[in-house]
Amino acid sequence: MSIIVSFIVCALFALAAAFGLLQVKRWGRFWPFAYLLVAVALVLPLSYWLPIEFLRGYLSDLSVASVMMLVMYLFNTIKPNTLAVQNSLRVFVLVMALLLYPMSLGLTQFDPFAMGFASNGAYLYFLCGLLVVAVLAWFKGYSQIAYLIAIALLAHGLHLYESNNLWVYLIDPIAVIMCCYGFMIQGIRRLIQRQSTTETSHA
Repeated sequence: MSIIVSFIVCALFALAAAFGLLQVKRWGRFWPFAYLLVAVALVLPLSYWLPIEFLRGYLSDLSVASVMMLVMYLFNTIKPNTLAVQNSLRVFVLVMALLLYPMSLGLTQFDPFAMGFASNGAYLYFLCGLLVVAVLAWFKGYSQIAYLIAIALLAHGLHLYESNNLWVYLIDPIAVIMCCYGFMIQGIRRLIQRQSTTETSHA
């Protein structure tokens, strides 16, 4: 079951990447052809291996945060302005990454990654903390954070991936990169708008 889920998630990543590279937004009602193109490319055998197997080997298991952002990107490609990634979700992912990666890589003696294992003594505190954040996020209107935590906890409980660590289900480097990219694009757009507004006012 975990392998099947991993392949589906990798296919989702490949589909989103292809939609971006091929500028499928401009295809209009012909977007299903891009889907068929990616589907065929992923199952064409290369030296007794499938491209999707190579992709899974490089990506490993993508987190729920990555899956959510990929799904929203695909929806926006097919139907623009239907789903958008909230900045609150991006901030949450980046804050979690700042808490996890530096300390797990040896910045401190405390390893937060170990808290993601159910056998760890601090796992219950970690779980309760996430539940509190999810409830607060929901009532504050940051629904995507609540969905992320809820789906990650459900997926972890069902053991949809090979890993038993809750962190693997929450965030990953791909999600961090997508969040940084999203903020960068927003910054560029705002800069362009300011320049155009300034030029208009001086005209």
